[in-house]
Amino acid sequence: MPCTVSLRRRGTWKHKRGVCTVRSSHNASRASRKLLGPQTQEAVQQRLRRGTAGARRRRCSGGEAGHRAASGPAGTGRGCGRPRRRSPPFFIPERAGGSRGRAAARLRRTAAARRRVGGAAGRPLRPGAGSALSPPRDGPPSPPPRPPWRSRRRTARRLPPTRRRRRPPPPPARRGVKDVLKKRLKNYYKKQKLMQKEPINGDSCYDYICVVDFEATCEEGNPPEFVHEIIEFPIVLLNTRTLEIEDTFQQYVKPEINPKLSNFCISLTGITQDIVDKADTFPQVLQNVIEWMRQRELGTKYSYSMLTDGSWDMSKFLNIQCRISRIKYPSFAKKWINIRKSYGNFYKVPRNQTKLTIMLEKLGMNYDGRPHSGLDDSKNIARIAIRMLQDGCELRVNERMHAGQLMTVSSSAPLEGAPAPQMPRYRN
Repeated sequence: MPCTVSLRRRGTWKHKRGVCTVRSSHNASRASRKLLGPQTQEAVQQRLRRGTAGARRRRCSGGEAGHRAASGPAGTGRGCGRPRRRSPPFFIPERAGGSRGRAAARLRRTAAARRRVGGAAGRPLRPGAGSALSPPRDGPPSPPPRPPWRSRRRTARRLPPTRRRRRPPPPPARRGVKDVLKKRLKNYYKKQKLMQKEPINGDSCYDYICVVDFEATCEEGNPPEFVHEIIEFPIVLLNTRTLEIEDTFQQYVKPEINPKLSNFCISLTGITQDIVDKADTFPQVLQNVIEWMRQRELGTKYSYSMLTDGSWDMSKFLNIQCRISRIKYPSFAKKWINIRKSYGNFYKVPRNQTKLTIMLEKLGMNYDGRPHSGLDDSKNIARIAIRMLQDGCELRVNERMHAGQLMTVSSSAPLEGAPAPQMPRYRN
């Protein structure tokens, strides 16, 4: 039966399970003898005797060389005339795989070469050491051999050389800082343009400005699905030479989709249901507007431009109304002056301070008429335009409609007046 033997050697304990292995020249302790059976005790004693006798013989004769010399024909030793075959320091399986198997095979080949050549005892033969296996060679001595019981180390995979660590990029600028810098640059270049601006003459501005401020149907809260229709079409004709209002035009429009006005719309605009019921449809009112502009020779003898308070009048109200009435967008209203932009850029005020009442208050004027009345709003807008022209502002076209989309016109674009008014064609 397998057993476990514990033998003490120089203060340490060696354990082997199954087969007893003894590497000490000392006798087993009494406790070990009591645990072993008769056969195992005899095997241990024989192994101890052989190890003790071999050690004594090597000490006296000086190793294998001395043993071989003493055991020759002239020797007096107990040898048999052949070098004693040394056993490996520990048991290595014959068919072991991996690095241990290769180490065992190498150890067997080394022992066989030692027996054929007769190397010195206790000195392992290695190539390049001046032995009979290989001739001596010039140069530094080769390194000592790797112990056979150590497994061959795996060669580490060579990695590419470490690249030079790049300096991290600077942190991106905050969005707020960029906006502030853009605004400062924009204001600076605008100021330079205004300082280098030539005095206003007949070739650098329009002869007339047509101020328009539509009034449309509405509901309280302005729901997004509600369709706004124009119910008042006012025009104020401003002469830029005399800085006076020469003429006005006003007509009401009958809505088609929502013919009945809401109470909120009536109270806001002051337009009653009877007024819109007696009014004409939008195509007829637009034809009347074109005839009135032709009588003033606008676009033929005199240059002119449209002016609005914001971009909603042309880009939303007029655009939606033309689609409802199934007519094309009129050509004379494709470009206009947004007085809010001109006021903010000229007086250097933010956009939230460009409402009609705020602009009048900043210029030291009061609102004249009824608020949210198309004609009264247009007259008050014309008063603001007159004041800006007196202060030296050049009112230019800054917005336009292109393919049904609102676009901005650059201030460096050439100054062009609106074309002669013509009645647009109907849509197919």
